[in-house]
Amino acid sequence: MLSWSRELCERVWDTAHSVRGCRVVGALAVSAGLASLGWAPAALAAPKGAFSEFPTLTERSQPSRITAGPEGNLWFTESATDKIGRITPSGKMSEFAIPTAQSGPRGITAGPEGDLWFTEGLADKIGRITPSGAITEFSISTPGSVPYEITAGPGGDLWFTQPDSNQIGRITPSGVITEFALPQDGIYLGKVGSSFPYGIAAGPDGNIWFTEAFAGKIGQITPNGAISEFRIHTRGSDADGITAGPEGNLWFTEESSDKIGRITPRGKIRDFYVPTALSRPDGIAAADGAIWFTEVFTNKIVRVSPRLLTAKCLVPHLKGKTLVQAKKLLARANCGVGTVAKPSQHKHELVVISQKPPAGKALTGGTKVSVRLG
Repeated sequence: MLSWSRELCERVWDTAHSVRGCRVVGALAVSAGLASLGWAPAALAAPKGAFSEFPTLTERSQPSRITAGPEGNLWFTESATDKIGRITPSGKMSEFAIPTAQSGPRGITAGPEGDLWFTEGLADKIGRITPSGAITEFSISTPGSVPYEITAGPGGDLWFTQPDSNQIGRITPSGVITEFALPQDGIYLGKVGSSFPYGIAAGPDGNIWFTEAFAGKIGQITPNGAISEFRIHTRGSDADGITAGPEGNLWFTEESSDKIGRITPRGKIRDFYVPTALSRPDGIAAADGAIWFTEVFTNKIVRVSPRLLTAKCLVPHLKGKTLVQAKKLLARANCGVGTVAKPSQHKHELVVISQKPPAGKALTGGTKVSVRLG
């Protein structure tokens, strides 16, 4: 078993590569036996070619949140270097320095007037950047609340999380702020307290959705402040970023379990492992029909196709097919190849004489089909 403390304030690396200005807010335990203990259902392995990765321009920049901009590019915060990054769909990057040093940029979202808005957790400020890179900063009314994630909601207002005060905040373009308290059901070091709301996003149902890292839940808040919560399968996964996907669901990252999760507007949850172990998936956004997310420990931006993760395995009829033909049919049906049994000696070309599961089944994408040749 591996275990270590996880630090979240994102002001981690200075020029001497030392830790400063952070709060320890969680612990991670990784064990090969977690699934056998019944803590979580098995996650699906992503199909080959579903992910692409792009290193950031600045080393150890710790890319955090990411969002789609109005001009078709993706924008992200670089929490360790006080910069805002921009990446095109083809992978070309640019960076812009924030005026306030040690500001700890975190959340970022497209606003109602074509600009991007972001939080500065260590400076208690909200920032705004134009598509050309001009930055303006605004001090928020509640000092020490550590604003984290931010999103544009119905009516042109912006919503943000306040983990230190266990609240969801709403701010108008003119700066009027309203706060909504969350249930005190988070667990940290064995004590009940703040649920620590982190990521936040506007959902396809007209409500605002957010993650609760210490409570192990996904929350939903209506425009008038009514709150609902849904529990995540993976224990201690530290849910962080969340975004509305192109197919009508919401997607979120699970930092401590190397997964991304999917939740429907009705609250049904499913999660998937990311390609790189111990990568710490963090911010997440949807653009160009894909889901994009950041990996803090690998300094990468990752892209995944929801279609490849949500497609069903429609088990084809394989009897009478050669192994080569069967493999092609399984690939086209979004199924995998399982065990292949065959006689040790034979004088003719082998074909499939039986399969499991049988043809006609509609199963989870990537399900492996075993065959016997004869």
